[in-house]
Amino acid sequence: MAGAEVVQLYIHDLHPSIPKPEVELVGFENVYLAPGEARQVTVSIAPKAFSFYDETHKAWVAHKGEYEFRVGPSSVKVADSKRFNLEESFTWIGQQDPKPLQL
Repeated sequence: MAGAEVVQLYIHDLHPSIPKPEVELVGFENVYLAPGEARQVTVSIAPKAFSFYDETHKAWVAHKGEYEFRVGPSSVKVADSKRFNLEESFTWIGQQDPKPLQL
């Protein structure tokens, strides 16, 4: 039968420098499928997804380190995950765009 699903992408900081939620939603994509259909889904995220606001520096900060992407229909129904290293820290202020990440 035809159906719809929301593919959700979460990020987990494996060694956070500040208290953070277990996972943070960083992107999602609605998927509609016909009976028997399968499809690969791409969810794009911005480098800012790794950031938190640092009161001391008055800027958004992303710390280098080990993270994990988790994909599924919800934060508690993870279908797949992948670890990766953010190779360098970066900061940004306001609408400024940080240097793009190469993953």
